[in-house]
Amino acid sequence: MDVPPPDLFSTKGIEYLLVIGYLITLVVVWRLFFRASASAPARQRRVGGWFSLPEKYCFHQGHSWAIPQGENVVKVGMDDFAHRLLGKPDAIELPVLGTRLMQGERGWAIRVGSTAVEMLSPVGGEVVGVNYEVVDSPGILCSDPYERGWLLEVQVPHRRRNERNLLCGTLARAWLEEQLRTVRVELGLVLPELGAEAGCDGLARAVASENWPVLAGALLLSRESVRPTRRMVGWFSLPEAYCYHQGHTWAVPEREDVVRVGMDQFVSWLLGPASGLEMPEVGRDLSQGERAWSISVDSKAIGMLSPVEGEVVAVNRLVLDSPEILCSDPYGRGWLLKVRVPDRSRNQRNLLCGDVARAWMEQTVRDIHARTPPASRPGWRLPSGGTSATCEGFARLLAPENWDELAGELLLSRD
Repeated sequence: MDVPPPDLFSTKGIEYLLVIGYLITLVVVWRLFFRASASAPARQRRVGGWFSLPEKYCFHQGHSWAIPQGENVVKVGMDDFAHRLLGKPDAIELPVLGTRLMQGERGWAIRVGSTAVEMLSPVGGEVVGVNYEVVDSPGILCSDPYERGWLLEVQVPHRRRNERNLLCGTLARAWLEEQLRTVRVELGLVLPELGAEAGCDGLARAVASENWPVLAGALLLSRESVRPTRRMVGWFSLPEAYCYHQGHTWAVPEREDVVRVGMDQFVSWLLGPASGLEMPEVGRDLSQGERAWSISVDSKAIGMLSPVEGEVVAVNRLVLDSPEILCSDPYGRGWLLKVRVPDRSRNQRNLLCGDVARAWMEQTVRDIHARTPPASRPGWRLPSGGTSATCEGFARLLAPENWDELAGELLLSRD
């Protein structure tokens, strides 16, 4: 006699309905969660309780920002500092589609009253998108500078090279803290301790009512000015009048269109004594933020980035014959190249100078300290305060087997 199978739905109907209802609810909540996550704005941190600094954004020292939108497209705009500095804009002048921009050159202009203040582009490339909403309603720049207030989409053929000339993460925060100190201390402006949302305060007019465009242009790097030059003392010397690339190379003017370049003291302390150098020949064209020469240590070749763009006009043969000079005198006899730079001002805007360079190096030291617990790096030490760093070969102490990869990461020459 055949026995029919049990009717599970008749015996556990309520339980199955509950399970099915739970699964349906879970799917709905899951979809809603990811939809909200995809459309949520970048998390923002405040610097000094005043200026917002979104994560995942990179910044040019001219107070413009860039964030990737695809493989070779980035979205750009102006940061919170620029809006508070200039005040409420009456109009914005954006380039048309197809315009070619150069990193560190004029990208657009903000009109406040009858005055137009130029802003520098954070990247180089072709304009492929324009935010016409912000052209029609420039007040958006005050209320939402990082989301609805974006300005341009730019197709950047060399995105990695452009990124090396920008400030990101903890370095961006250190830079903005230094800008805040400049506003408070050097300009004598008392800033209220705000927790308010971004606005347009017009700080430049508060400090220099008649000459506010000059002040704004200086802080936004769109007008020539004398940069602050504070003597920097500590583990790594940073001579005055020198400007630095984040790849730890330096540039200093020699005459009107020629600069001398080399590597900073951090490099010799990181790599240790060099056994040789591979240098470009006279006549070769260099690109700012691209590999220009390499330094050999223990049969490993570590690439170094050029701090400027231009043509090599001289090579230091002395340091080729005696690479130990890089340890003893990296800023004097240890210079590497002389480069003819057609547009020195634009190149300098992409470098770190004065107090910003000091803040950058201090952040570098903090990052080194935080990279690995002291117990896991026997033999590691930093020079005591007031003494100079020497050729320690720190990279080998921290990563004995892959020290060259660590060096390439810290010197930005490893993709």
